[in-house]
Amino acid sequence: MISWALDIAGCIGIPCVLFYVILRHWIFVVLALWPPILVLTAVVFFGQPNEEQIFTSILFGGVATLSLADEAVRGVCAGFARAKIASSMLRVAVSAIVPLLFAYLLTLCADIFISRDWFASKSLAAQFTFGFAAALTGAWLCAHVPFSEQFIARANAARERRERLLEAYFPEMPSRWALSVTGIAIVLATVALFGIRDAHIRWTVPAALSLSVGAAFMLAGFAVLARDWRMASALTLANLFVGVLLCWVNARLYPHPKSFSLTAMLVLSSVPLGLIAARARIYLSEGAEMVLALASAVRDEGAIAIFLGVAVGVPAVFGALIFLALSPAFVFAIASAFAALLLFPALTIAIHTILPRYRTVDEVFGKR
Repeated sequence: MISWALDIAGCIGIPCVLFYVILRHWIFVVLALWPPILVLTAVVFFGQPNEEQIFTSILFGGVATLSLADEAVRGVCAGFARAKIASSMLRVAVSAIVPLLFAYLLTLCADIFISRDWFASKSLAAQFTFGFAAALTGAWLCAHVPFSEQFIARANAARERRERLLEAYFPEMPSRWALSVTGIAIVLATVALFGIRDAHIRWTVPAALSLSVGAAFMLAGFAVLARDWRMASALTLANLFVGVLLCWVNARLYPHPKSFSLTAMLVLSSVPLGLIAARARIYLSEGAEMVLALASAVRDEGAIAIFLGVAVGVPAVFGALIFLALSPAFVFAIASAFAALLLFPALTIAIHTILPRYRTVDEVFGKR
């Protein structure tokens, strides 16, 4: 019962508070309840794989909803018409979230042939699809709510404070810093890989094949999102870093786990990565330098990564204090925030430093 209460607080209670803190209107508190309602509806109609997968899909819907609602608030504060606000939300959904969701759905389709588990794949596909549908419908409805001048003032002030904090703690990253952060991540990932090896996990052929297919589809989804092989590689490596740490901690705590939804949790951690990458691609298309584009993207979309870390991490801390054991959810919260806010920009800059993009003479000397 205590575990269920903590999970519910993490998936429903804490997002409601965070939605109001970030977006500054009561309507968004109601919006935070929409993903749990639709995901649990999918559970009723399509079955229940396990509670871990249910809460993961609820959080996926919550993160997607917050990203679209934040885009709606941007449009409201900028004075855009409702049609333009709806169009900007659809652009965020199509460019940053749909490729990741579609890649995961393809992974679930492949799992049907690999593991022959039609029930679990069908249920998970329905839950994640319903979570994304909750984000689309809820944000679209909020785009048509009349907002007062007082709300616009509150939202602008909250956004400015948030962006100043993110800009102070995550400034532009020079190449030497990027290489240092990348090196730290490589060391941690290597230690985790040796820990997984020492745990003597019995990998079955279907499980290994399923993870390989999932990684391939993840790379494909990031490639569609980033439209650049260097950035897509950085996104994939950053997300795999989260998966390696999560698998290591899970193997140490539970040598014979009953269920471990690694692929589903990686889809959840990929959403903040995708949002930051999509925003950086916009700045790059406007002519910004890579370092500046990444720093600006983290400033604009970093709150989504912090939201995910807090929503998962706070119940995990209480669970660790109650059960006196480190929860994989706490490791996931820290690793996902680190991957989105620091590791992905560092990997992107490091890859561009080691393997620079070819530039023409006009680009080098600034000729038009």
